Amino acid sequence: MTAKTSTRKPPVAGTVPAIAKSGTPGKRGDNGIDLDELAGYAEMFTSVEDAAALLSIGAAALQALLDDPEMPHAAIWRQGRARARLNVRRAQFELMAKNATLAVHLGKELLGQDGTAAGGPVTFVVDTGIQRDDG
Repeated sequence: MTAKTSTRKPPVAGTVPAIAKSGTPGKRGDNGIDLDELAGYAEMFTSVEDAAALLSIGAAALQALLDDPEMPHAAIWRQGRARARLNVRRAQFELMAKNATLAVHLGKELLGQDGTAAGGPVTFVVDTGIQRDDG
């Protein structure tokens, strides 16, 4: 039995296959990158290196596109990252209803709450109804 050899050439850095990984063509930039696929990777907080590998281009080439404000890739990447942060915030607010610690943390981070009221510390007294026997 002889081993099959592939006639398919490996992708060249800076290019991507004509069909997206899903098997359907997507909206592509001038350099062949599927912009919908790029947006999806940005929304998942994928690193530039991982996104480049998944898009079959070099990491430096993708970073150059993301750094160039004239290219649509930069805006798409920023918008995808913004949507990712919004999704994290939305999930945090849903969890906040069930988790007091998270509610306190978000209050401090988002609202500047620091546990003081009217400039002084807040004191809580808990009366358990149990008396100590000092005798």
